[in-house]
Amino acid sequence: SFVVKNTFPQERKDFYHKLTEYKKVDSGGELYKNIKGDLDGEAAKIDFLSSRKFNICFESESYPGYVTEKILHAFLAGTVPIYWGSETIEADFNPRSFVNVHNFKNFDEAIEYVKKMDENDDYYDWVVNQPKFTGGVLPDYLLYNNFLNWFESIVYNKVSKRK
Repeated sequence: SFVVKNTFPQERKDFYHKLTEYKKVDSGGELYKNIKGDLDGEAAKIDFLSSRKFNICFESESYPGYVTEKILHAFLAGTVPIYWGSETIEADFNPRSFVNVHNFKNFDEAIEYVKKMDENDDYYDWVVNQPKFTGGVLPDYLLYNNFLNWFESIVYNKVSKRK
């Protein structure tokens, strides 16, 4: 699956086209839309993803630590993310639970890996059922009180800078 509206970066479009040479990729976003209906809201997107084996989760840029909702939506939907973006993604997310395109020499090599997983149900099941976070532990910054403290510091800094 593929749910994207932006036309950048080029890597996202290139990977989509290369993967469609192997198998049809259902696209529910504005970019390359090839399904009926609209995916209005996160719940509709996650429902759409949940009926697909894989989801192309390419960020709009590759920058260490820059991770958006894309990989989380795929995990929530119970599909295997095919991820490109932050090269430090494995610090937070278990590398056995998704396809990290950064770990391959090129897109062709990553797609060969996806094909092998697609053709081996036992291996696919093993991957999709892996703990999602590295070490099976939620990162400290996602713990409720840590998040609130971080958020409070942002609000406080913004307010104090206005004075």
